[in-house]
Amino acid sequence: MTADFFSFFYALNRHLEAHPDHLLALHFKEVDDFACSRCAQCCSLPWSVGASEAYIQRWKPVFEAHEDPRFHDIFEAQAPDSPSGHMAHLRKQAGSTRCVLLDQDNLCLAQKHFGKEAKPQACQLYPYLWQRVGGPLQISHLMQSCYLAPSYLLSAGELSYRLIPAEEAQSAGGPLFPLLVTSGLAFSRESLYLWLGFLLDHLLFESEKRSPLQNLRGFTPVLRRLLSLASPETTSYVVSPAEIENLYQQDLTWLGQSSSALPLRQAYALEWFLVHMPRTVMGESIHAFYTEVLQGKRQLPMLAEQEYALIKTFLHNYLARKLLSCHQWFTQRVNFFQQYLLFAAFPTLIQAQLLAYRELRAVPIDARLLGQAVNLIEGQLLQSYLWLETHGFPQKSAEACLEEAEKLLSFDLTRAPVPFKSRESRFKSGF
Repeated sequence: MTADFFSFFYALNRHLEAHPDHLLALHFKEVDDFACSRCAQCCSLPWSVGASEAYIQRWKPVFEAHEDPRFHDIFEAQAPDSPSGHMAHLRKQAGSTRCVLLDQDNLCLAQKHFGKEAKPQACQLYPYLWQRVGGPLQISHLMQSCYLAPSYLLSAGELSYRLIPAEEAQSAGGPLFPLLVTSGLAFSRESLYLWLGFLLDHLLFESEKRSPLQNLRGFTPVLRRLLSLASPETTSYVVSPAEIENLYQQDLTWLGQSSSALPLRQAYALEWFLVHMPRTVMGESIHAFYTEVLQGKRQLPMLAEQEYALIKTFLHNYLARKLLSCHQWFTQRVNFFQQYLLFAAFPTLIQAQLLAYRELRAVPIDARLLGQAVNLIEGQLLQSYLWLETHGFPQKSAEACLEEAEKLLSFDLTRAPVPFKSRESRFKSGF
């Protein structure tokens, strides 16, 4: 996935001037190629599958009339102020995280007896994500908590686009997520398109010799300049396309002058990992491993060239989808600066989990091991309201997000690590 994205979006804006009722639909080819493995991993994760009032009214009487008792008590009511907005969610099987509707053969009871339409909307869509962003954009890709999804990001992604009537997009699966830049700042359709092209060009700049994390880290000066456009007196400032273009030209100059070798700060990221990754999720052996690393009792390993290359390819494709999406399910309550911190946080969590898997299992990093780390982080944390709230992401200021993200992006497994001395942790005790 390489192109001059800024020029593409610039030309698109000109074309859409004559079609104000249309919007851009971006589509990744893996959505077409995906074939479910029927592993039932998604049906066994700890997340809650929400059920709308309309779904319950339609299917609860049908389920309760069925002779199989497993259909008779499947809903658990949610609080009226639940962040998901659902009326209830599906229960879990006793003593398990398996969905109450998951049969022993890993197939859905509801679909078996009544067809696909008997499943909640989230189950019908998963792992496909058709998502409206900020009004003028729709994007479709795969959710990375799916067992097979990470494997599609290990080669160059194919991205296609269409211009579609707005009413057609509104009928697609998935809700509309308003893009909140930060308090007092907003994007128009034209500026949003240019911004997305800007993000992708920066991420993929000199990708043959630069790390995607290094490039993302280098975006923090741009975000600070964007933040400076809003003043305390400003209640609503819409960033203009001309201002985005000016930021883009400044960034090109900075990239051309910047070094391709930025210092690494693994210690900060590993301390952050131990605090923000629940011990029940990472495992006690991994917690002990990184505690010893931070105490200077163990060193981070050197990876083989093919391992570095595999991680680099994955992160390029992974971050491109995150940046284009701007928001993900379960993180729609954060603004762009808080989301940028999450863009830094999840590669940190994935890489740390992956490296520990490698060392403790004494196996090289391959597609299977990478997939396990990605599935764990995406499934257990990204799609968790509780995790976001516990660590206060929605309350972090824009500047705090930039400072923290810049440090986290210094942990980069696409490049050889440097030894570091042990030191006192700057974080409070975690889980």
